[in-house]
Amino acid sequence: MVIKSKKMIKQPNELYQERGSEKYLNDELFDSSLSHPETNDLYSEFFQNKLSSLRGQIQEIDMELETRQLIHRELITEIDHQVLSASLFLDQLKHWAIGYRVGVDMERNLWERRIADLTKEKRSERVRLWRDSVRVNEDRRELTKEYKELLKRWHLLR
Repeated sequence: MVIKSKKMIKQPNELYQERGSEKYLNDELFDSSLSHPETNDLYSEFFQNKLSSLRGQIQEIDMELETRQLIHRELITEIDHQVLSASLFLDQLKHWAIGYRVGVDMERNLWERRIADLTKEKRSERVRLWRDSVRVNEDRRELTKEYKELLKRWHLLR
């Protein structure tokens, strides 16, 4: 039996390459010369603290996304192994014709149902990953927008 693999899942370090413009935004937004004012007045300290806090929250979201991707990969790998194992056992029953023995037919149905359930679970996990990613990326966009607006205000007041 030949099992065709789907598109490879990205490694955590490839996530930034996949996001493209967000990586550029991170480089641009988190440039230390922009986020750390040189003067020590009260306004600068406030902006520095707020920018640092927002930057930390954005980086935490990035780590959450990477962790979720890792969990996803582990689950998908485990499901793939289970499907392979069930498929191999099902292959052992191929030499028995359908209807030849009731016990073999029941066993065959059991393993086919198991493979179908695992395939359904795999699809569900992909949807959960997508939903989780969308939700977390919405939060990230809001924080990035707030960070950019605060950075712009800080530059105007300097």
